Amino acid sequence: MIAKISGFGTEELSLIENDGQRNSIIPIIQDGKLLVRFYQMPNTKPKSKLSIRPVDESQDWNNPNGIDNALKTLLPSPIVIYSMQDANEDVGKSKASNTLGKLLKILAEKIIEESLLNKIQELNDLVLGTENTPRLQGLNEFEESVSRKLTDFFPDLKLELTLEATTLADMLAKSNLKVHEFGQQFKRNFNEVGHGAQRSIQMALIRQLAEYSKVIPQKSQIILIDEPELYLHPQAIEIVRDALDALSKVGYQIIFSTHSPFMIQKEHILNTNIIRKINHKTYALPRICESIANDTSGSSNILFEINNLSQILFTDRILIIEGTTEEIVLPALFEKICNKRLEFMKISLIKANGSGSVAKIIKIAKLMSLDYVAVVDLDFAFKVAHQQTYSFIPQNHSSFSPCKHLLQNLKNDAKLYLGDDGYPRHGKTNNGEQGISAAHGFELLAELSDAENHLLQLHNDLKQENIWLWKSGAIESYLCLVHKASNEWHSFKQKVVESTRIGDLLHQPNEVLNFISWVTGIKKYDPITYENKMKFDSKVLVIGPFE
Repeated sequence: MIAKISGFGTEELSLIENDGQRNSIIPIIQDGKLLVRFYQMPNTKPKSKLSIRPVDESQDWNNPNGIDNALKTLLPSPIVIYSMQDANEDVGKSKASNTLGKLLKILAEKIIEESLLNKIQELNDLVLGTENTPRLQGLNEFEESVSRKLTDFFPDLKLELTLEATTLADMLAKSNLKVHEFGQQFKRNFNEVGHGAQRSIQMALIRQLAEYSKVIPQKSQIILIDEPELYLHPQAIEIVRDALDALSKVGYQIIFSTHSPFMIQKEHILNTNIIRKINHKTYALPRICESIANDTSGSSNILFEINNLSQILFTDRILIIEGTTEEIVLPALFEKICNKRLEFMKISLIKANGSGSVAKIIKIAKLMSLDYVAVVDLDFAFKVAHQQTYSFIPQNHSSFSPCKHLLQNLKNDAKLYLGDDGYPRHGKTNNGEQGISAAHGFELLAELSDAENHLLQLHNDLKQENIWLWKSGAIESYLCLVHKASNEWHSFKQKVVESTRIGDLLHQPNEVLNFISWVTGIKKYDPITYENKMKFDSKVLVIGPFE
């Protein structure tokens, strides 16, 4: 394992008191950074070996004397909280390295008062004895009694019981955590309550640590938490998330693994690592902030407009859609035909709000090495796909010119309006009433037999870029929807849920099946013909595993 550590400045290096240790690490540091490697030979039991080298890799891996202790001095001390592997070890008993121990150490510093110190000193004086305070008589009697018995064996020997002075920290270090449930007479050990209660207690201590740390600044420390959301209610997860956020602002570095979108706030998504298992190996994908660092096109701004952006962190594939029609209808359609919800197929919808935004999100997905597919209306091919910023297809694609010619003919027949770019636009009648929409203009183009091959070519070319183009214009034409209206979307969704023959609801159902098969990677069977009419039953046409 190799890691790059940064932030080594003069102040940090001065913390290394041993001159030899400090001098051994200084030549390796470049711009406050160095590389650290932990190496272990396969199938061997000894501990991994530590070595360091400059970030420019100009030197071989080296292990100077004292480097282990030097790094321990420089690096923050960690608090490790596992995913319920043994919660009792973390908070059941106080240890210097666990959460309860760290918390009680801060508690000792917080509650120490002069009167309390005096009481502890009085106790130490009684136990140890001073010039003005004799030891406890019982201790003296014990020593004299044992010494008399010893003289029967060794007359010249005498025993003395030596005790060490105690402190409040010593007392707290030996403490255990008990759980008292309201209405119950007895108290239980931490390991005797359920996992939900254990995890809640762990997170409550983390919150307390955050609260104390606001008042008492701490040396920089790292908290490593594996799945802090385990066994917690969604609202409780958000409370824990806020507590960790508060800790990160008072000297703690917080690193946690999670499977819950509740743990990731929108402003933190850019700095989140996505961990993937690819070909049986574990990879950390580039963080969004790293992926878009050199993006000068402005595409990255679209990220802050996506409501469910955190979904890209918790899914294997994203399906980028243009608008609300797809958002409402597609989940029901996929579930009906595939007999599985999108979530179970590890596919998440990302709504882009328009064809231009689809292109921007695709660009970000590529930079992040995300597995994505997109579905777009016909106008995307003519107005967005060829733009130099994206270049999904050539700017002089062979389909553009003949399609523009066909559109001009439609305009001459007063069937649509064209913009300065030669493509359909919204228009009004001579009376000022709303006329043909741009979307309907593209649908008219799709109805022409002379346009069929050109649109098919665009469709196939965009598929090479993981983009599905609706050749008939827009998804509404396949769903037999007339208006883009909320009531019509929800009405159609309900019909999908209740239908036993989904094909009766669709125009060109085979094309819809092709789309769903393409998105999911699931094999599509040929539709079954009933009474010379194209129909299919979702139970008959279950799309089986891809072969």
